[in-house]
Amino acid sequence: MNRRKLNNSFWMMAEKIISIFGLIFVTSFVAKYVGPSIYGDIALSLSIFQLIQIVSLMGSDVIIFKRISIIINSGVSLIKATGRIRLLIYLILSAPVLIYFFSSSGYIYILASYLSCMFLSLDVYAIYYDACLRSKVNTIINIFGLIFSLGIRWAIAFFKYPAEWLFVPIVLTSFVPFLCRFIFFQLYEGAVKLTKKKKGLYTKHLLSSGSAFVLTSISVALYTRMSIFLLGYLQGKDVVGIFSIAATLATSWSFILYAFITSSLPSIFSEKDKLLAEKKTANLNVLIIMMSFGVIFLAIILAKKFI
Repeated sequence: MNRRKLNNSFWMMAEKIISIFGLIFVTSFVAKYVGPSIYGDIALSLSIFQLIQIVSLMGSDVIIFKRISIIINSGVSLIKATGRIRLLIYLILSAPVLIYFFSSSGYIYILASYLSCMFLSLDVYAIYYDACLRSKVNTIINIFGLIFSLGIRWAIAFFKYPAEWLFVPIVLTSFVPFLCRFIFFQLYEGAVKLTKKKKGLYTKHLLSSGSAFVLTSISVALYTRMSIFLLGYLQGKDVVGIFSIAATLATSWSFILYAFITSSLPSIFSEKDKLLAEKKTANLNVLIIMMSFGVIFLAIILAKKFI
């Protein structure tokens, strides 16, 4: 892995390290204050709208990443042309969920999750900076948003404000980074002009090419969230809250793998020699497997000291 990729990976990991400290010292503190029932409400709500968010992206995360890796201006055009269609799909699919849960006691958290995931579905600008190996921009913006959001969460728990106030940091967690990236992108990267005809062509391309990725993405998302849905149905929100915190802590180390994968993909996508691209992919797989087994081995050896 060359120096630029390694540097990009370290910037991505820096953000996640701060996220872990926030999870341990702030989120756990907040979860203890509000209790497993409310935390379960939040976890279930986020899981539902995260599925809708994945559908609304229509595979654009993969398509945009690959397009930027090959032709940057074309990727920028795709970002600018497909924002409205992603928003429209998200709003249409979210409406039945909002109506169905309207009388629910935890509706405030459902509404917060709806808004938070809406901004996430619009924030494809993060993909642009990762694909350009400029994760430093994402990291600085995300850290700012994270500290801002975690500070509000901590204040709500510390001063014992009503749990409903968590609506604010849940929304701000995604809104602040989205707003910062949107402004930064428009100022420095958004010079590409699009005609209505080109917008239509890019939208058509997204709908036709992205549909193949949607089913795969939904399958993965359902698989990882099925336990939450089943626990919510069979055991109730309290168990979901406990499981959600435990699962988040248990998988917190995966950011290391994600950082190396994301930093390596632009080189693989832009490689014109198929055999060389396959070799790079194989080397990346070996690296990920070795790192994963290393973490698993350490977990087996040291688990009793932490549990």
